[in-house]
Amino acid sequence: MQKLASIRICSFLTTKNDWVESSLYWHAQTKEIEDKLSDALHESLVTKFVNQRNTNLMRHLFNQKQKELYTFITNSGEVIIENQHIASIKGFNLEILNPISKEEAIFLLKNLQKIMGNYIPHQIHKLIHDDVKNFNFDYKKKLILWQNTSIAYFKRGNDFFHPEPILINKEIVPKNLQNLIIKQLNNFIDYYIHSLFDNFFNLYENPNKSPEIRGILHQLYENGGLINFQTPINLSKQTVRLLAKHNIHCGKHAIYYTKIFKNKHYQLRQMLLILSKQIINPTLINPQQVSYNLTSIMNKKFLKEMGWLIAGKQIIRLDIAENLTSKLQKAIKNNPIGFHKKLISPIPYQKNNLSALFKSLKLTLRKQKKLHDNFFGPPTPLLITKEIINKKQKIVKKQSFIKNSPFIILKNLTLN
Repeated sequence: MQKLASIRICSFLTTKNDWVESSLYWHAQTKEIEDKLSDALHESLVTKFVNQRNTNLMRHLFNQKQKELYTFITNSGEVIIENQHIASIKGFNLEILNPISKEEAIFLLKNLQKIMGNYIPHQIHKLIHDDVKNFNFDYKKKLILWQNTSIAYFKRGNDFFHPEPILINKEIVPKNLQNLIIKQLNNFIDYYIHSLFDNFFNLYENPNKSPEIRGILHQLYENGGLINFQTPINLSKQTVRLLAKHNIHCGKHAIYYTKIFKNKHYQLRQMLLILSKQIINPTLINPQQVSYNLTSIMNKKFLKEMGWLIAGKQIIRLDIAENLTSKLQKAIKNNPIGFHKKLISPIPYQKNNLSALFKSLKLTLRKQKKLHDNFFGPPTPLLITKEIINKKQKIVKKQSFIKNSPFIILKNLTLN
């Protein structure tokens, strides 16, 4: 009311041509705002009146203890009692519009029991024959939505891409129809997952593929489109090209389906991974950012399986790490190069984490060295070089093998 009164004062001032500049323009602006405020006030008053009337009606009916009420349900699921919209049926859930007491709610449900018994089979028939495109996921709560209402939740299924749907209000659904609903929900899950991982499943379900590709695809399927490794897997060029055609990248750190960092793909994969691995309350992060600081509450194993590279005090999105590794390895192919912040863009520069960062990228950052006392000038710059393999470890392994070998007596044998 105060806002409306204020704008009306401004509107009055704009009617005076010599009081404000461009009076016609400002009069039109204030008039538009006044109309919007008037409409909002009217709608608020009507809603308040209707809600109060519905609440009073429920209390009156409850106090009168009427046995039979004039009740019906519209095609859109609105519950009408004594010509008043009291509640709505969404999915298989009854949503009462206004707060009422527990006793009033029980009274309402008793009066609706008979008519609900006729309406629920109608809802089930609609669900079973509805287009799977009209269903949706609630990723955070791990629910399936129909008519914007939760009708089922998930539990761990037979494999990564097949979580098991469980009906929320199955006690009100006849047992002979429950299997039909579950079948429809499974159809939706298959449709949705295949639509997001279409290129992957096109190749996975193709019977004409080599054993090498079949093995890679099986591992990708078991891990939801990502295979992490320490040492790159040697694949034939033909295999690499075929996988690339189906959006599967064979990199220095992993083999992965390239779409998994898109928002919908990432959220779906995150939900399926939590279900399949039964991970409790993991720290969830947004894939739109390419790097985060690693904290103590983060589950490293979960992050790696979600496609994040652990780099000391940072985590880097896998596709960014792959691009960076490939770019830098090409740059140092012949000679080491001097370090510059721009070389690791778009990863944020953290001076105290550089060595760990380059180690995770399978590179080495050679530290600055001061010149000998007999020379003058700045210290040698930071250099990016190839990954240094620890030769001592190889020697130790070789010696231990020889020591335990039954052919140790042949160690000093020389052939003429």
